[in-house]
Amino acid sequence: MRYWAIIGVGALLALSVSLISTVLTGRTEVRPVPFEVGPLEKTGGAVQRELDRLYTRYDDRLASLSSLMVTERPTSLAVESAASRIAGVRTATRIALSGGEEDLHLEIRRTGDGELPFDPERFPRPVLTEDSSGSGLPFETVRKIDATLMEEKVGTSGWIRNGDGTLYRWTKQRPHSLILIGVDPLSITQLTDEWLSENSDTSSDLASVLESSGAASVRLVGPEGSVIEQAGLDVPFGANSARFPASIRFGTWLVEGVGRSTTVRVRNWPWFFAGQGIAVALLVASLFAATALRHANRLARQRVSFVNRASHELRSPITNMMLNVDLAREMIDEDPGGAERRLARVSDEAGRLSRLVDNLLTFSRSENGVDRIRVEKIDPSQVLDEVLGQFEMSLRDRKIEVSWEKTEPVQVSADPDSLAQVFGNLLSNVEKYAASGERLFLVESVEEEYWRIEFRDVGPGIPERRREQIFEPFLRGDDAIDEGVSGTGLGLTIARDLCRRMEGELQLMPSTNGAIFRVQLPLTKP
Repeated sequence: MRYWAIIGVGALLALSVSLISTVLTGRTEVRPVPFEVGPLEKTGGAVQRELDRLYTRYDDRLASLSSLMVTERPTSLAVESAASRIAGVRTATRIALSGGEEDLHLEIRRTGDGELPFDPERFPRPVLTEDSSGSGLPFETVRKIDATLMEEKVGTSGWIRNGDGTLYRWTKQRPHSLILIGVDPLSITQLTDEWLSENSDTSSDLASVLESSGAASVRLVGPEGSVIEQAGLDVPFGANSARFPASIRFGTWLVEGVGRSTTVRVRNWPWFFAGQGIAVALLVASLFAATALRHANRLARQRVSFVNRASHELRSPITNMMLNVDLAREMIDEDPGGAERRLARVSDEAGRLSRLVDNLLTFSRSENGVDRIRVEKIDPSQVLDEVLGQFEMSLRDRKIEVSWEKTEPVQVSADPDSLAQVFGNLLSNVEKYAASGERLFLVESVEEEYWRIEFRDVGPGIPERRREQIFEPFLRGDDAIDEGVSGTGLGLTIARDLCRRMEGELQLMPSTNGAIFRVQLPLTKP
């Protein structure tokens, strides 16, 4: 149960980390869709031409007013009447630069047609000064006029702007007169906005531009930021905007277009994969932890089973030895032959007990890393013959006939005691598990640099799924203590370990009838 609980917790943590990384590494972005700016540029050019036309007409009217002011007397109402009919005009000033004429200064006050009221602070009366700043500008301040205006190199007319943004159109009339007309740019731009909105084909142009450009919205914006006309969606104009200016002296108008946008889901892939990697690592770690726990539990159960089996195995030969000694003592006078057979049984049980103790000691040394292998040149057939002699009676009792196919005598590099233990464990397996076959074939061979011998029985064999497991410690055909076959489950484990420590090998060979174990040892070099 704890195995699945660990896996469940690991899977839950992995899923949580995966979901968190998926959420945190993803974000929604609004990306602009490109659009065609050519139609906007064309419309901006059309607006520029219209503004140029309006500016030319307006400048002509101011020039006419300047000409009128030269001919009229300072008290003439004609100048004021003419100035009041020109949009944006706030002051009309004539400065006499010689004693032949009088100065003229008119303040144009109109409020009935939407014009702003007259502000004397913004439109003060210009005053002539002899001081020249050397800047080439006609004004040093809003109240002073640079006398260099009268020099021939300045020209006959132009524009100047004071610190408040008020424009003055100046004209040099005759050698000794200077005409200054004060104009409010805000009034001009407002009237221009109305003109572009009411008297031009801007609305239809913008609708056409919207369709041909593929933009989301197109608009015409005045100098003060007011939207004169707009076509399309009501969307913010920002980084995805295209602007084409159209400028005159009074300000700049903009033809703007903004593209459509699309919402896309983007992901920070390095961090996403890092999060998923952590999730996978958590899941794998939980599987490893659960597997390790299951293995530890199984090993603990196997060790408990091993202790029980070892106790049983140690008790059994001792009990048999004591029983046969008692029987031999009682039979020694009346049946000496029977007593002798009983003592032979005691010898067999003593050998069995010795092999069991040897296996336990060998396994303990292997677990503790204590190596007792002492390799020397020996005849393996001689060692096997001695071991067969120890099993002769037990094999005869189980009616197992041994057939041995030998080769020429050879020498191998091995430890005689360890090799005897290997042979003893293999023969012990035969008498335990393969007695029903009643035959054991021992087949020697020499191939390349190795001596080999195969233990072939005709017993029940070993299932395919158990072929490698049988070499694991504490494992047998059945782990139950009372399965009817004695043993600790260490014999084959110790036998393979000893062979490998002698630079040989113990293998379970494929077989369709019974089991075949092959022992391989290196031949001694001449």
